[in-house]
Formats: sequence, structure tokens, C-alpha cells
Amino acid sequence: MIFSLMFLLGINKVLAADPCLVEQNMFDKNLLSDIIGIPLTTKDFVTSVATSAYSTVSGYGVTETVGCSQYVFNTLGVEGESQFTQCGGTADQTCQEITNTLPGPTGSTWLDKQYANRSSGTLLGLAYMAEDFTHNEPLPANLAFYVNDTISRIPIINKTYAAQVDYGHSLLNSILNAWKVFRNLAYAAMALILLYTGIIIILRRKINSQLVVSVQYALPRIVIAIILITFSYPIGATLGSLGWTLFKSNWAIAGSMFVDTLRDTDAAAFVDAGSLKMWALLIPLHVLVANGPLFLLVILLVIIIYLVAGLIYNFKAIILYLKIVFSILTAPIEFALAAVPGNDDKFKGWFLRMFKYVITLFGMGIIVPLGTIIAILVIEGYSTELAGNGGVLFAMVAPVFIILYCFGIGIGMEKRVEEFLGTGQQKRR
Repeated sequence: MIFSLMFLLGINKVLAADPCLVEQNMFDKNLLSDIIGIPLTTKDFVTSVATSAYSTVSGYGVTETVGCSQYVFNTLGVEGESQFTQCGGTADQTCQEITNTLPGPTGSTWLDKQYANRSSGTLLGLAYMAEDFTHNEPLPANLAFYVNDTISRIPIINKTYAAQVDYGHSLLNSILNAWKVFRNLAYAAMALILLYTGIIIILRRKINSQLVVSVQYALPRIVIAIILITFSYPIGATLGSLGWTLFKSNWAIAGSMFVDTLRDTDAAAFVDAGSLKMWALLIPLHVLVANGPLFLLVILLVIIIYLVAGLIYNFKAIILYLKIVFSILTAPIEFALAAVPGNDDKFKGWFLRMFKYVITLFGMGIIVPLGTIIAILVIEGYSTELAGNGGVLFAMVAPVFIILYCFGIGIGMEKRVEEFLGTGQQKRR
């Protein structure tokens, strides 16, 4: 009789519980079981492991995250109730930390902002750190900075145009000075190349079975090399800035592609929502979490895969970022070597490599926003048109895998671009 009364009280407690108190409901659900003692303790232990694992990965509790549902939907402009319960209760500042939308103190860097969050040191914090770097860090090679530096050395007009201007990166001067060292080395190398070219012209040396080195062949290459050495920094800075700007403007570009589709839907608000998009997709899954720790572990696995994919994706973008800077620094040496008779493909090789970086950054930047917008449209379509738990479940789970698939394409974008441009390494047969 006592156990029956406790069981009924447990049912009433669970049914009357706030669905937004996910962790409490998970433990309360264990009371509905007819097991006691060690089996019940084991069930509570598994539930505790699942909730602790979630907080270890993200830095926040499950209930605390779900409590940001109302904040996320309000920020995205989604009005009214839907099949996805909108929960509140979590402080807006905490929600801003969870969604990586908390503005840092005045004068702070992205690193200062990251350290101030509770997610610092977690997988979520690491993913946000990489995301902030790729979206906030300007390329340390700037055409305007080069022009300003050049004009400042011209007599008469230098006092007018040499004013200090904040170009947004403290490494600008260091990169430019390093490039000047490589440029001067390239000029010195050109003297040796001219001497070598003159000797093989006199000896009428053949560089292949048909071509004999002559003044008509060598002189244009030398002139082109000197011009490219001199202007390699502004050329590289222009291409690098183009690629990095395209990468960081990906959401605006993707939104413009879907402007007609998004015009009459709530999905239009997602275009400039930053990291809110991930939580908008994952928070509704809390309706499954209260059913037990297994669902939470599955969702946790999806979150981990999502964060790891995003981390690799942004890390690949950072590597491309460094490759662009390195190519700008070494460009004078490469152009000098291209003046050596027989190195006919050196000029073309450098430009193809830089174009590859630009196209790769654009492709990486656009594929994830496009996939996310499509995923959101899937959510909206299934949640409004289908009835039954199967359709709702598919509406919540399928979009996550759509985005993960797009992450995979983005991560492998450089190889795809190499195959398109024909710049990849040829396989040995």
C-alpha cells in the first residue's frame, strides 16, 4: 500500500512537473520504476553521468541550457508557441555566454572575451575560440597599409598621408617588414640570376629539345619578375583580403541567395544570428531528454560531433589564413626563381595557389550557411506540416546531420578545389 501510494505520488509529481526542468524530470522519472535499492541507484548513477558529461563538454547544465530556449527564439524573432516548448528562466547573460553572443568589455580582444566565459576550457569553449578567431581576426596583410607606408616615404606628400591609422591588426607592420626582407633578398638573387642567364645565352644552352635561351626569351621574364617582386605584397594582400572577406561574409551571401524563400518565413531571422543557430537546432531536442539518460547521451554525442566538426572546420580556415600570409612573404623569392630559364610554371603556380586559397575560403564559408538554412527550412516544414512523433523527431534530428554533412564538405573543400584547378599532386602509377 505504501509503495503504491509512493508510485502514484511519483506519477503525479512527474506529470505536474515543469517540462523545462529537464534534469529534475530525468531523476524523477526514475521514481516511476518499480525497482529499488541497487538497481535504482544504478539508474540514478547513469543519469548523473549523462548530465555531468553534458556540463563537462559545454560548461553549463542541461536545464540551464534549455532555459535559454525562450531567449534564443526571441532573439531569432520566432513568435508564438510551436511543437518545441519554449523555456525560460536562465539569465540573459548566461544565455549570451552559451550562444557566444556576449559582448566583451570595451577594448577587450576575442581571447579576453573567451576567458571570461564559463565555457572556457571546455570543448564548447575551444570551438567558440576558433570561431571567434576566424570571424573577428583581420588578415595581417593590408593593401591600404602598404599604400600608406609607401606614400609616407615620398617627399613633400608624406606629411599629409603618413598619419597613424588603426588598421585593426598589430602584426601588419611586422608582416610588411618581413616581406621587405624577402623582397630585398629577391632583388639580390636577381643579380645572380641575370649573371646565370647571360652565361647560358652566350653558351646558347638549350633548356629543352626545342628551345634555346635567348635575349628575346629571357628579358621579358626578368622584367615581369622584377615587377611582380616589387608589387607582390599588394597583389597578395588584395587576394588574401578578398578570400578572408568572402569567408567572413558567408551568412550575408547565403541569405541573399535564399532571400525569396526566407522572406515569408521565420527562418529569415537566422541569417545573421551567429552561434544561435546551433542552439536553435539542438535546444528543442530536450523534449526527448526527459525520457531518460540514453537520449541525453545521444544528443551529447551529436553536440560533440558538431563541435569537433566545427573546430576542424575553423582550424582548416586558420591554416589557409596562415598559408596566405606565408605565400605573401615568400612571393618575392618565388618570382625571382621564376626568372630562371626553364622555370616556366613558377609565375602561374603562385597565382594558382593564391586563387585556390581564395576559392577554398569562399567555398568553406558558404557551404555551412547554405546547409544551415536548408536545415532550418526542413525543421519548419516538418514541424508545421507533419503530425505525429515520427515527423517531429525527424524534423529535430535530420537538420543536425544536414549541417554535419556540410561541415564535412567544407573540411574537404581544399582538395576539391585542387582537383577543379588541376593543382593537386599527381598520383604515382
